[in-house]
Amino acid sequence: MSSDRHSDHCFLYHFRHGRRSCHVAARGSLIAPHLFVFYYAVLADLTPPDAVTAFAAANLSGSEPMGTGVEAFRLGIAGWLVPFAFVYQPALLLNGSTLSIVISFAVTAVGVLFLAGGVIGHVAGRLSPLQRCSCSRPQAFLCSRP
Repeated sequence: MSSDRHSDHCFLYHFRHGRRSCHVAARGSLIAPHLFVFYYAVLADLTPPDAVTAFAAANLSGSEPMGTGVEAFRLGIAGWLVPFAFVYQPALLLNGSTLSIVISFAVTAVGVLFLAGGVIGHVAGRLSPLQRCSCSRPQAFLCSRP
């Protein structure tokens, strides 16, 4: 089964089962639940044990497939919170005033940057465990209502 086919099936399954609760959380937005589900369907190709894209990269590089899949998950973990930002911050979907759109993009970008830095352990240099924990805290900005 190709990667594109897998994403299509994931999208259809999750759309049928999760759209109502996501639609309620999105306060009536029609595009946010669809993007939420589609984003996760695409990210499903990144994580083990189904990590199709990571396994293909491991084959090309000659590395161990499961280790590559785990590392791909670590590198992409911040992406797992972005769909929640779509739902809770409609300005990311260009719904709202110019100021609210700019603020939502800035807050989300900072949240993703710090969460990724906290998980990886490196921002401008190596981070201590305490710095990593404090870097992971801004993820709350991604999942909060404006």
